[in-house]
Order: sequence, then C-alpha cells, then structure tokens
Amino acid sequence: MSRVKNKKRIILVTIDPIERNRRVLNQLQTVTRLGWVAEVITVRAHAGESAELPEEVRIVRLPLLATSGPLKFMGFNALLKIVLFFRSFDLVFVRGVWPAFAVLSVHMVKKFDIVYDAHEYFAGLPVLQNRKFVRNLWLWLEKQILKRSKLAFTVSEPILERLYQRYPFFNNWLLIRNLPPYRSPANQNRIERNGLLVVYHGYFMPERGLENLLQALAKTGDVSIRLKLVGDGILKEKLHKLVIRLSLEERVEFIGMQTENRLNSILSTCDLGIVLLLPVSENHKFALPNKFFDYIMTGVPVLASNIPSLQNYIEKYKIGLTVNPDNIDEIARKLDTLALNKEKLARWQQNCFLAAKELCWDKEEIKLRQAYEKILS
Repeated sequence: MSRVKNKKRIILVTIDPIERNRRVLNQLQTVTRLGWVAEVITVRAHAGESAELPEEVRIVRLPLLATSGPLKFMGFNALLKIVLFFRSFDLVFVRGVWPAFAVLSVHMVKKFDIVYDAHEYFAGLPVLQNRKFVRNLWLWLEKQILKRSKLAFTVSEPILERLYQRYPFFNNWLLIRNLPPYRSPANQNRIERNGLLVVYHGYFMPERGLENLLQALAKTGDVSIRLKLVGDGILKEKLHKLVIRLSLEERVEFIGMQTENRLNSILSTCDLGIVLLLPVSENHKFALPNKFFDYIMTGVPVLASNIPSLQNYIEKYKIGLTVNPDNIDEIARKLDTLALNKEKLARWQQNCFLAAKELCWDKEEIKLRQAYEKILS
C-alpha cells in the first residue's frame, strides 16, 4: 500500500471523447509504463464505443449540459473544478485550452504541476474565426495555462513554430506527434496487381476533401481505379448520394469504423492513401493527421494536400506526392498517372516501410518519457 501512495499521480483532462484517440492512448500508456497512477476525466462515450486504455487507468466521465456552445464549456469546467478540488494528484495534463478555466481555478488553491497539450493550433481554429471576443478569451486562457505549465506539447512543426512566435515567454515546448506503434511490414508486393486501389480512412467531415475526391474519381479515364472509404461521420449520407449521382457504385466501397487491427489489415491491401485536407484555416494548414502516419506504417504511398506540414514529410521521405485539394481536375490527373506508374508506387511503398521505422511511437515515446521523468523527478 505504501508503494502505491508513493507513486506519482497524473490526471489527464479533456472535453473531447477519448475513444479512438491515439494521442490520449499513447500518452496514458507512457505514464503507466513509468509506473505512475493515471486517471482520465473526460466526457461520456458515444453509443457503442469504448476506450482501449490500459486497464489500470481510471476513467471519470462527466455529463455535458449541451453538445455545443457556451453551456458545453461552462458545464464541463464547473464539474471538472469540483472533481479536481477533491482529488489528490501531482500533475494535471491539460488536453487543449477548453478545460483551462477549471484547472487554473483549482491551481489557485492547490499545489500541482501542469503539462499543457496544444494538440491543435487554437488561434487558427475555424470555430473561433470572426468571433473576436470569444477568440481573445480562449487565447488569454491558453496564455495563462502556459504561464503555469512546466512543459507543453504540440503536434506538428508548423504549429510549434507559430506557438513560439505567439508565446515568446514560454520556451519549454516539445514536439510529440500522433504516431502509431511500429509494425513489421505485411503484404509487401501488392503494387504488382492490376488496377489502383485508393483508400481514405477517418471521419467523414467537411474540409476533408472527400467530395472533391469523388468528383475527381468520376473524371478519371481509368475505370480500374477504385476507392475504399473507411469510417463514418456527418457527411456519410451526402457522400452516398454523390456516389450514386456520379455513377460510381461499382468503384466506391463504404466500410464502417474499424478496430486498429482490422484497419491495418484493410490498409495493407491498398495502393494509395488519401489526405486531402482543405486549407480553410490556419489549423488545417498546419495539421498533421493521424491517417497520414497510418498509411506510412502500412506501406501505403500518399496523395496529400500541398500544405507545408504534409509536403515536407512527403518530399523528405519520398513516399508520395501532393496536390491542390481544391483542384478536382488535378486530382483526377494524378490518379490516372499513378494507375499507370506501378514502378513509382512500388518505390514509394518501400520508402514507406523505411520511414515507418523512424515515424513510430516507439521512437517518439522516448522524448515523452524523458520529459516526464525530468519534471517529476
């Protein structure tokens, strides 16, 4: 019992669902591997979903007064403040700016360390644009949480650069990317078959370029180019209707959300992965989506938006090509070209397998462990 009492106690707080959240899972696994006691305070799970967390991690789920708007954030912070006040812990890991008010309030009366995770570029979120007062309020809270943080993380090099510029008083930033664990290559010779099997996996959301992708597919001259859409989301019905309108029923397959193992099995049968994020905001322009690294890990070359964060990786590791995600004709031409160039795809595939040895959580976790051990030693 005394050994348990002497362990460091970490609480991760987030207003986002933790189901299918690789970043949260990676961070909690690191904490438990260090032998510390971990707890997550989050919101209730979506129906039918559960979190794949280490079994020793305790989860506290708070109800939301609303699914959006001021009531959502006010209600969550009010409940979070009460829970934190009656908890015993050494460190609070604040995931994003949304729980900052509660953490700052409790920090005024209790002593604990803070680690902040800027998992998005909050100053560039679309939801905060053209809302000067609201944006300034949240960015003021981000500034206050950083003033009290021992360490802060973010997810991509462009975001890291912007954060250094925005908050020159804070120098203890660490780049922690959302990388998958390393897996040995499987099905390495799939590029040799006929046709081109394209895949998108993730949520069907606006600004993901999915409608442009379908319209580009309809314009390709090679009817052997097929597409798998793996996931779910608010655009699902609209995408189904678009497939019918474009007469793509024989070339597009919808597959629901999958477990990680099943997803990897599906990806390992595909020739080209899609990341056509539309640069509608600074947050989108600087993004480094999980799916990008999933494709690399499974040896799938990438057709990605020509935004800096993605373009830099593609050029460095030679694992695919970029395109203007708003240019439907250009996307169609690139698909047709790749369908005829299996040698290039095979070369990119092998480069993906090489890059995966470096772009994996096994390597990234080392930085996180060292940082945690330093601040809690």
